[in-house]
Amino acid sequence: MPVSPSIFRNVVEAHQRGLYYLCRDLTGNHHDAQDLAQDVFVKAYHAIDSLNGSLDEGGLVFAWLRRIAINTFLNSRRAKKHTMTQVFSSGHPDTDHENSHADPSGAHERAERANVNHHVHRAMTVLSARERTAFTLRHFHGLPIDETAASMDVASGTIKSLLHRATKKLQHELDFLREERFA
Repeated sequence: MPVSPSIFRNVVEAHQRGLYYLCRDLTGNHHDAQDLAQDVFVKAYHAIDSLNGSLDEGGLVFAWLRRIAINTFLNSRRAKKHTMTQVFSSGHPDTDHENSHADPSGAHERAERANVNHHVHRAMTVLSARERTAFTLRHFHGLPIDETAASMDVASGTIKSLLHRATKKLQHELDFLREERFA
């Protein structure tokens, strides 16, 4: 029996924000994130019957949507061999400016943190789509290794390898920050 549009609307409303943030972290920009999230919801609508009545379990639904997002992202990168040129913003709008009216004495620390974040996200453009996905899920979304592996449909050892390679590449790209800090 097909899921009614109103039930699917509830799924979208419950998960669109979290899915958008994941898509933004994967793609690196707002526009591509919106496109990816829309593709995910279209695919989810057509495959909703595969959930077998698990629509009431929010964690399972989001894990399912996350898996669709990751597969869609990786497939689009394989197909296009698209090189990302835009720097992506890791912080979520709700938290980016959380302390914007805080004591000005912290302004220097916030400016330094913003500068480091800018360089980290620019450096992430050197990562392959799989490395970036694993790194994003593990470090930006806090998923454990096993959940990251399940989301990407690979073994835990593969995730560890992807994370190791991503970390090495990022260390190489960001080595100048260490030199600046200790100079």
